[in-house]
Amino acid sequence: MGFLESIVAFLMSFCMIFTGFMDAGTPEASPSVELVKEEKLVFTDAMYAGQGITTDGKYYYTSGSLTALGVAGLAKWDAKTMQCVAKNDDAIPSEYKKIYNSDHIGGISYYKGKIYAAVENDAEDFPLVVTYDAKTLKPIKTYII
Repeated sequence: MGFLESIVAFLMSFCMIFTGFMDAGTPEASPSVELVKEEKLVFTDAMYAGQGITTDGKYYYTSGSLTALGVAGLAKWDAKTMQCVAKNDDAIPSEYKKIYNSDHIGGISYYKGKIYAAVENDAEDFPLVVTYDAKTLKPIKTYII
């Protein structure tokens, strides 16, 4: 994606998010799952929560990307207050950005103190799984798939 296309994509995304045009709709739960909480995150918080979510029971962990700006982030939210307690604005390790052009964090999962994140590039030809420390949101290890 060229510079001009990136600027146009950013401006369109900003306008849609700012005006509320990009409404996620009404959340639905699977028949065996009960919806217990609904929260809305807007504007800058959306870059940390637009893609994936997981929980350890005490915190929600979210992922998001604004690929037009080269931003991929993770955030940790208190499950009771929804206050952000940690963020990682540059969550994709720089060597994978440089080598594979990795620019997008997808779905995430929590297991035994770690966050497991699917990471990919624009062409989707170099998928990675990056593990993060759930306390600090810093990368621990990367697996090339």
